Amino acid sequence: NICNVFKEKFKTLYNCVSYEAADMQVLKHELNTCIVNSDANDYNVTSELVSKAIKKLKIGKNDSWLPHTSDSIIHGTNVLHEYLAILFNIMIRHGHSPYGMLVGTMVPLPKGRWKSKRDSENYRAIPLGSLLGKLLDLIIIFKEGEKLETDNLQFGYKQGVSTTMCTSILRETVSYYTTK
Repeated sequence: NICNVFKEKFKTLYNCVSYEAADMQVLKHELNTCIVNSDANDYNVTSELVSKAIKKLKIGKNDSWLPHTSDSIIHGTNVLHEYLAILFNIMIRHGHSPYGMLVGTMVPLPKGRWKSKRDSENYRAIPLGSLLGKLLDLIIIFKEGEKLETDNLQFGYKQGVSTTMCTSILRETVSYYTTK
């Protein structure tokens, strides 16, 4: 029953924003144009780059689909790094990802220590993704990070800032206006 409560809650939440099929087709066309105009052969993932990305993985993290943790990658040998580089290069050249890298598992987490864990409204969902997907994300960030831009108002998933900062700004703003 608990599982069904969260299933319905997240199904509603993640399907509540409507979209226009025509807008999605325009976006798909723009992305395909970018892909066609690039040469995957110019994008080479080396075993050294894989090793650098592996050093950024946290220990004890689970994969969303496979029965292993990040420890098996972190403690892998240089031969594993070479095979992963080959895998990533093949994926990039052929524009295809294995099914397991596309699977995610939604996990409910309590929003705060002081909120009731008995109320489903006090949970947020986080997706657990593939460890190899995380590794590929890190490699892309290493290679293309300077080209990626975020908004100054983004607090999560950004180096040097956290959602705690966002909460502090919100509290200070509310405090400012309630005291005036």
